Amino acid sequence: MYTPTRRSIISGVDRAANTVIFAIGPIFILLAIGLLGMATLTYFTVVFPYFYKWDDDYIWTKVYYYIGLIFSIYLVVCIFFHYYMAVRTKPGGVLNAGTAETESDDPTLQGLFLELEEYAEFPKTCKKCHLPKPERAHHCSVCKKCVLRFDHHCPWIANCWDYWMPRPYMALSFLLAVAIGIALGGMCSWHYYLVLTSQTTVEFYNNQYARRSAKQKGEVYANPYDLGYLNNLRQFFNVGHNYSIYTILLPIPVLPPGNGKVWEKSAMHYTTVNNDISDDTD
Repeated sequence: MYTPTRRSIISGVDRAANTVIFAIGPIFILLAIGLLGMATLTYFTVVFPYFYKWDDDYIWTKVYYYIGLIFSIYLVVCIFFHYYMAVRTKPGGVLNAGTAETESDDPTLQGLFLELEEYAEFPKTCKKCHLPKPERAHHCSVCKKCVLRFDHHCPWIANCWDYWMPRPYMALSFLLAVAIGIALGGMCSWHYYLVLTSQTTVEFYNNQYARRSAKQKGEVYANPYDLGYLNNLRQFFNVGHNYSIYTILLPIPVLPPGNGKVWEKSAMHYTTVNNDISDDTD
């Protein structure tokens, strides 16, 4: 008689949860689009006419009206464009090819090994998909592959796979704005903190553990990817070198810096590495 172990039960629950998350992605996207569309419709039919009133007798009211209209349309275009790009842009797998072959004679896999060997003597290998694991990559249990810089990967944008007013309305629009503001405001603040400190969500928890371990040993841990607040922002938005800073305000696609597999380290990191090497040679 077969008796399931605790580990097999947990593994089964994880597989079931991953299957649900994988399948529910399109529903989340439709829900997000529905909320955005509802908020947009309510804004232009209720909120906008309330704050921007047309008056044929005064030219300045017309100018104010058109400025508000153009700015409102600009914001709506930016919101839908950036959400569309977030959904359509793949987060980036370890292999550039569409399939994840693991044969040793695969030229794509060999190229990846050679690329990573330029930066590390022994490239890391993922224990789950058994492919080379670039720095800052993390294995996704839903789509069963490693994803480069894991944070651009969640059910709300579902990119594990390929895919193709009266007063009540006024009250509803503000309630909806407050609800969305509370839900997304905290998430936005959290992720801006991660951007400013150059961490992904997974790295944040790993760094917390590394800091506690270092403190117990009387040492100080420094995030090797933290280049300072300003440089972290420039690197994340890729402005200042390839793109001008004003591109942040435009609804245009901006390519990320580098290849996603190797990342610039801080000067403190190199100093620490050099000190460790010199200590070993003494």
